[in-house]
Amino acid sequence: MKGVLIQDVSRLWGHHSIKETEDVYAYLVPTGMKPPVNVICQVDIDGTKK
Repeated sequence: MKGVLIQDVSRLWGHHSIKETEDVYAYLVPTGMKPPVNVICQVDIDGTKK
């Protein structure tokens, strides 16, 4: 969702937290960016939450 604030997406979809939104959309991250996103979001976007 390029150019859209994650806070706005979270509210739009009725998520209880930004973390929930991150978990839902993490699969959209390009493969080469998974390690940095895992660190930033503190999740494992291959399916396992940290």
